Amino acid sequence: FPSHDRRALLYKLAENNLLDKGNWSFLTKLDFLAARHNQLLNNNVDESLINKLVDMTPQLMQGEQGGYHHVNATDNNSSYTLDAYFDICTETTISADDYLSLTEKVFKPLINFQPFIFHSFPKSLDLLRRLGFKTFHPFINEDYDNEMNENTRFQMILNEINRLTAMSKEEIHNW
Repeated sequence: FPSHDRRALLYKLAENNLLDKGNWSFLTKLDFLAARHNQLLNNNVDESLINKLVDMTPQLMQGEQGGYHHVNATDNNSSYTLDAYFDICTETTISADDYLSLTEKVFKPLINFQPFIFHSFPKSLDLLRRLGFKTFHPFINEDYDNEMNENTRFQMILNEINRLTAMSKEEIHNW
């Protein structure tokens, strides 16, 4: 999806001190937040946090090699995949008004049997299930998939990320 939505998600993860809880990548330089970001972020943006993120990007996952043009859906059995409890997967588009298609991004967690939260267009998880894939409900609250409003869906995804990252190691292991 347009990188501005990824930027807003990265900003919210950093704002909630979640970047140090996992391995993450952002393969382009974060250089700005535009009007679209401000809408997703409720026009509440900390410039010092943006500057910190600009300095941190681009960012490869630990163990990931080659950069932007070498990341593919068949990266499996690597430590950054095997050591993760879940993946936050971002699709190319999140708007129901855009051309709706699934790209390689969601297939990395699928081929690795890894639970994931899918920041994508409405009904994308439903589309995956219709194609024969299983998703991770009830372990992950996937109600966000039915939400048509982008801002509300974005907040629902953040709420689920916060719920999962607040779990103790014992709780997440039992999960």
